[in-house]
Amino acid sequence: MSIYYMGSLADLPQEFTEEVNNFVQKGIPVFTETGVESYTVMLGTKQDQHVRLSVINLLQDSKLWGIYMQTNRNSQKVKNLLACNTAEIAITNGFGYVVLECSGEVIEDDQRKKEKWEEWMTEFHPEGPLSADYVLLHFKPHAIRAML
Repeated sequence: MSIYYMGSLADLPQEFTEEVNNFVQKGIPVFTETGVESYTVMLGTKQDQHVRLSVINLLQDSKLWGIYMQTNRNSQKVKNLLACNTAEIAITNGFGYVVLECSGEVIEDDQRKKEKWEEWMTEFHPEGPLSADYVLLHFKPHAIRAML
């Protein structure tokens, strides 16, 4: 184990920053001929008095300081974020983990949706980046727990 840290993202020691960011970016799926390679990424959002967990993929521009995901406008994730904009994102490879406490927002802006569009999303939004049911989720981490 090379890193054990719990605290504010702003106070994350510089010597840990690059390694933690590289670990977070492993949550971005790599599509190969034999399947998808990626660490497991879980999103936890508040739903009533409980937490709802979703397995998700990060989008290409995701980094430690800003994480993007795509989803359906009518998903429970969107409903939960609109009711309470706090969330946690956990990324693990089965040996180490990073958990990020975040504020989140739902992005419906057509220009940003086009900028973040990835070809694999066509399976979920056949109409393309301007599909009415396609929205982005953007998370800004403020605290972190990491054991790598």
